[in-house]
Amino acid sequence: MRHPVNWAASWPTGHPRTPPPKPALSAMEPHWRQRMHAEDLIDLNYLAEVEEECEHDRELLREYLDLLRAMAEQERAAIEHGASSGDRPSVVAAAHRLKGGAANVACRRLSRACAAIEANPASAAAMLPEVSQALAESLRFLEQRWSDGDQAITD
Repeated sequence: MRHPVNWAASWPTGHPRTPPPKPALSAMEPHWRQRMHAEDLIDLNYLAEVEEECEHDRELLREYLDLLRAMAEQERAAIEHGASSGDRPSVVAAAHRLKGGAANVACRRLSRACAAIEANPASAAAMLPEVSQALAESLRFLEQRWSDGDQAITD
């Protein structure tokens, strides 16, 4: 079997069929990476709906954040305890509750990690680091977005 030859790579520079050079990264590239990470972490469209529903009331939004923080730590601990004791029904129940709480405030990655645990409770111990990381990053993102700063909530 013959391997295809990349003839364009052997053509002299300036040849009419030489592919153009790759463009340099734009100054906005780090912003796009940050945005892509945020969209993986948080469902930004749904988050905008949540904020609209709350009429952009930062105090109310921070109450949601405090509720998520308290509930998430409790449910994460329940998942950890259930995983270590082999109590799969409690792992499934705690993962389900945390998945729903995360989804209510658009925490996409946290909700997905909990859904994976809910679907396969035997993976709970292995998935806990992902849950913890997604929780910490989601809380940090929402705290920053819903802080008392002067920046607008909307994108």
